Amino acid sequence: FSSVVVQAVPKSWEVALGKAVLMQYRIQHEFLESAEATASLGELTQHLTQLRADSGYQYHFYILNSSELNAFALPGGTIVI
Repeated sequence: FSSVVVQAVPKSWEVALGKAVLMQYRIQHEFLESAEATASLGELTQHLTQLRADSGYQYHFYILNSSELNAFALPGGTIVI
C-alpha cells in the first residue's frame, strides 16, 4: 500500500514539505553557514549526489551546529548533518 501512496505524491509536494519542516527546525537550532563549512560539505557529499543524479531530486545539505552525532533527511532531498 505504501508504494502506491509514494508514487501518488508529487515531488513538488515533497520539496515544499521538506522546506517547511526545515524552516520550522531552524527557528530553534543553529546551523553552520560559513563558506568554509559549505565547501567542506560539498566535497563530502559530491560523490553521493552524483550516484543519485537520476533520482529526480536536487539535494540540499545543511550542517547543524551541534556536538551530537546525528543526521536526518527530510522529504524532497533535504539532509541535515
